[in-house]
Amino acid sequence: MKETLLLSVEIKAAPMGGWYLLLENTITEKEFECANIEKFNEKLTLLQSLYPEHELKVEWLEADKTILPEYINDIRHQLMAYEAKLEEQESESGFNPN
Repeated sequence: MKETLLLSVEIKAAPMGGWYLLLENTITEKEFECANIEKFNEKLTLLQSLYPEHELKVEWLEADKTILPEYINDIRHQLMAYEAKLEEQESESGFNPN
């Protein structure tokens, strides 16, 4: 059984408006700022390659009161769109992880 690598994610307000995701590797306590969902997923892929013996577990931290509900909804929609895109690519390639 693989060891778990816990990654914490917090939605933050960007200084010039909008949002970003703060991703923390709990092993090294290194933080990554991800300006969008693509960057977030790139970091997840990078961390998985750096720690192949670990299973990644993402823990979403509660957003503070300064985060607009619109930002949270935007992130949800982007995550759903990204997952749909991955599923489409997998079905086109014939890849089935199950």
